[in-house]
Amino acid sequence: MADHSQEFEPWLAERLGHFNADGEVFSSYIFGILDGEETSAEKEENLCDLLEGLGLDDGSPDPCQRIQKEIWTKWNNLGNVFINLTRSLLN
Repeated sequence: MADHSQEFEPWLAERLGHFNADGEVFSSYIFGILDGEETSAEKEENLCDLLEGLGLDDGSPDPCQRIQKEIWTKWNNLGNVFINLTRSLLN
């Protein structure tokens, strides 16, 4: 599913920048987690651990869980778009 990374990585870097995290550095770590061979549950746990380690805080309740959900949703949505596009090109 790594083929949709060209759209995902810039979005992620910008999103992390909103939390004053170095998007260029941490987006590669997050991308590595999401593109890995682990189960979805392991990926979610690893992503949560990384985000909590960044100490993200935007003044809202549980910002780490919220950004994790945003990242996970964006990743899966882009993956689904890529899969559907590939299928339509093959038919």
